[in-house]
Amino acid sequence: WVVLCAVLGALGSFFSGSTTVSNLTFGSVQKRAAMLIGVSPTAMCALQACGASFGNAICLNNIIATSTVVGLKVSEGEIMKRTAPIVFGAYV
Repeated sequence: WVVLCAVLGALGSFFSGSTTVSNLTFGSVQKRAAMLIGVSPTAMCALQACGASFGNAICLNNIIATSTVVGLKVSEGEIMKRTAPIVFGAYV
């Protein structure tokens, strides 16, 4: 479960567009899982928050909003192609 903890956080922020929403949604799940497997709940919630932050970097909502604000004329797919390897590399 520890290996998937950050991935769950990233998925939460990828779909919701918010690190905070991801942490609110999955934080209690992560804490409970940590207690069940005997891992520090604080460390598990920290992994959740880190994963959620990384997921924010490839969230379509944020990519579209940022591109619009700065007037970027690049497709969302192109931005994801450039940011996704960095995000996935952070998990390794």
